[in-house]
Amino acid sequence: MRAAAVAAGVLAVWWHLLLPSMTFAGMDFLNLLYPQAVLVQSAFLSGEFPLWNWYTWGGSPLLAAMQSAALYPPMWLALCGTLPYALQIYVLAHLMLAAVGAARFCQAFAGFAMGPAVLAGCGYACGAFFLGHIEQTNSVASACWTPWILLFAVSLARTGRGALALALSVSGGLLAGHPQYVVLAVLAAEVYVALCLAARLRHGARQDMWRRVAKPFLMFQCSILASGLLAAGQLLPTQELSVLSERVRPYADPFSPALSWRAVPARFWPGYLHTANQQGGQPLPVTELGIYAGMAMVPLFFVGAARLLRRRHIGDRALLTVWILAFLYALGAEGGVAGIVSRFVPFLAHSRGTARALAVETLLYVTIAGVGLAAVQGAWAQGKVFGRKRIGPILAATVVLMTLADLMLTTGRGLETKMVPLSSVNEGLRGAQWLHEGHNLNGRVHRFMADDSNYYLDNRPSAVARRMVRLQPNANLITSVRMSVLDGYEEALLPTRSYANFLRRFNRNLRYETLDAPLLALLRTSMVLTEYPVDKMGALWTRAVERPDRDRVYTLLRSPFVTPWIVDERVLLERAGTTQGLDALGRTSAGAPVPASADFEPTGRVWIAHPFSALEPGDFSAAAQAAGIQVVRQRTCGLDLQVASRGEPSRLLLLLPSYPGWNFEMRHHRDHVVSEPLRAAGPVAMRFDVPALAHEAHARLSFRPFSFRLGMYLSLLASGAGLLFHLVPWLRRRAMHLTCECRRQCPDIASCCEKR
Repeated sequence: MRAAAVAAGVLAVWWHLLLPSMTFAGMDFLNLLYPQAVLVQSAFLSGEFPLWNWYTWGGSPLLAAMQSAALYPPMWLALCGTLPYALQIYVLAHLMLAAVGAARFCQAFAGFAMGPAVLAGCGYACGAFFLGHIEQTNSVASACWTPWILLFAVSLARTGRGALALALSVSGGLLAGHPQYVVLAVLAAEVYVALCLAARLRHGARQDMWRRVAKPFLMFQCSILASGLLAAGQLLPTQELSVLSERVRPYADPFSPALSWRAVPARFWPGYLHTANQQGGQPLPVTELGIYAGMAMVPLFFVGAARLLRRRHIGDRALLTVWILAFLYALGAEGGVAGIVSRFVPFLAHSRGTARALAVETLLYVTIAGVGLAAVQGAWAQGKVFGRKRIGPILAATVVLMTLADLMLTTGRGLETKMVPLSSVNEGLRGAQWLHEGHNLNGRVHRFMADDSNYYLDNRPSAVARRMVRLQPNANLITSVRMSVLDGYEEALLPTRSYANFLRRFNRNLRYETLDAPLLALLRTSMVLTEYPVDKMGALWTRAVERPDRDRVYTLLRSPFVTPWIVDERVLLERAGTTQGLDALGRTSAGAPVPASADFEPTGRVWIAHPFSALEPGDFSAAAQAAGIQVVRQRTCGLDLQVASRGEPSRLLLLLPSYPGWNFEMRHHRDHVVSEPLRAAGPVAMRFDVPALAHEAHARLSFRPFSFRLGMYLSLLASGAGLLFHLVPWLRRRAMHLTCECRRQCPDIASCCEKR
């Protein structure tokens, strides 16, 4: 009954998500999550794991970037439907899961009355926090596991049960694609369990108290370890990418975005943040700082806090303590807690922003408010308030309905500004077809656009359509003809630091006045999409297509350079007149290699010379022809090749950003298979050797990172061990039961069964 009431409340607020004619309008959805879902869906349909993304930054890991949630079982169900509508149902289902979890968590402190549980469930899942993240499917899916993680942690601290459920909840949150929420929820649960067990140890008089305390504490730690093993197939590739990525780095302000003391009035007034930030009604500030959960929650919270203090129970006080710590952490530098926590949890030190702690803080806030409603309802039921005993449930129902109506008018109406008609998106995609007539499917488009942020923050249908026309920046993944662009969305775990610094180093060569056509050809790029003036772009570039767009003119430029996948390194160096190799592009102007720990290089302000600037279009054609390899098929995570016969071994370059995990495989003779990993050849290519061949042969370049293989092995091993651990006792009990039933007539067997 409670679950049905909570689900009805969620539907009353988020019913717009059921409309197939609408979709999310924001940058995170249309520019990252929806395109990645399209890639993952196409990969699974082709029978392969979605390990590699050919279309962003000229090639980059896909599964390791984590946002796509490719190993998350609920995402598999969503990918069986029609995108993007299936992702809206995916979000709605997780909101219901979050609401039910919050309701059950509230019951652990407020009792089994229906009103407080429904109030907490709707307050958590229908408040401004989820409104601000509604288009971020990975954030919603991860944050929805927060109440379940804390619920099973409370159960473990109180009864010693729930270890398996806790492990499954944590692993589910990790696989959902936004681990910061899970880490903060686990830290909150860790503090709660530690406080409860420490108080039990302090006040306990039994001699075996140490054992009674150590057992649930160790079970909690083992559950967290087991969850990590279950999600290892996702965590290990993500860890490998985070070490190489520029996205995981120290920030000038690692706490931002963070809640501020001056934003606290938003608890009372849902429009406060809009007015304080002068956003003209746009719900931008709510994206990170949504803390409104209903007007009635505020007085009930104070009543609930007083009730928890008066009960003098360590679990209640631990709840208040965790809420205070979560609130102070969300305040960032103003709270004084985030800096201390970051010293002990390096992951959080590299995770920009402390406002994500609002998932835990909001859950505890509505839970305490639920305790307050239970206290008021109990006072009415006992006749202590005006002597009326039966009005308590009526009062609770009234408060819940008023809060639900409040959230429908605030969160529900706010959702309208977060969605646009799907026809607007399709209109923009049709408008992007103008690029296809000048597009070469074998090359990349280098995208140079100005004022992208202005388009990011505008959710009007007309602005969304213009965003698609500009390919901003990953709409190329959902057009009818997918184009590989050399631009990408900075919020992803992309690109690798060496590749990003390379682009910064040669920024002027690629962007201003004269485009460096040979350098772009080394990036497999012969086309440039730009809105900058093109009068001085160089004699090699010609206007392929132009499109006026209000005050802008978009131009697609083309150069005569071919853009092969593979070239012969020796021929390329001979034509360039150098022996340095492409590794020279990975060095600074002083000639020193870029340190692996370097975060950023300054953008070049002068022309940077490189040994390949004199290459001509014919040189690339000769190097590609000398390679003698034809790409037969571009697969989700590899290339099928046809290798021509050759009289001597050769060293070839795959013009793809360097990343570990690529392998070259070829059957040399009947019983001999060549298999070797590709080696880095500077930031823009990888090197491999091909032996001499007497005849043509089939070969393959495959992306199979060791981190993924090891992670999947650990995940399958942990899943099998957990299943076996719980299946064997059940089979044993079932066998004993059948034995007793079948041999009930035998006195000896019956007496044995009765004893057991």
